[in-house]
Amino acid sequence: MTEETHDADGAPGDPEGGTADHGARRAIERAQEIDALLKPQGGGRMFLQRNGKTLALVVLVALLSPSISRFLEQNRGVVLELRDGEMLVQPAQTLPRWVDDVGAKPGDMVAKPRWSRAWSVVAAEPTDRPAVALFERYTAEYEGTAVEIMSAAQPGMAAVAIETHDGARLVVSVWSPPVWLKPGAHLKKRRGTWEPEITAP
Repeated sequence: MTEETHDADGAPGDPEGGTADHGARRAIERAQEIDALLKPQGGGRMFLQRNGKTLALVVLVALLSPSISRFLEQNRGVVLELRDGEMLVQPAQTLPRWVDDVGAKPGDMVAKPRWSRAWSVVAAEPTDRPAVALFERYTAEYEGTAVEIMSAAQPGMAAVAIETHDGARLVVSVWSPPVWLKPGAHLKKRRGTWEPEITAP
């Protein structure tokens, strides 16, 4: 007479692999229980009916967050250039941005008060000197030869002494200077750019 083995639930099992089969079944059952708990009651349609307004609000807030932040911020900067009804404004501490033109000229200071989207032309103040320096750098035009490469105060930058073709001597900062930037290199700076470019080694 052959002896039949049973697992803990009373179901017939293999004399050698019954425990493994039982463990596998229990894992499947547990996974099904977890899935039932996580699944929205009443199906996806019922879930959307119950939570649709909340989901729509979350999506709306995510879409409007940049606009809300700009509406609440107070900002001030210098106008770098004008193009197609917009002006490029450079704040002293952040990246430049294109905004609607308000009749300003390049070099004018503009400000946007909190709780408003509108910029307006304002008088320059002593605290605007960093922004004015950025405007002068952005609009500068010159051509010359690098005569000395010096380390700058910040990592990843170099201070380059340049003798221009009209006899002036400038010291400009260059981000991530290429390895071929050496004394004797010919440099040209165009209006509307931040740094000179190497036109000949």
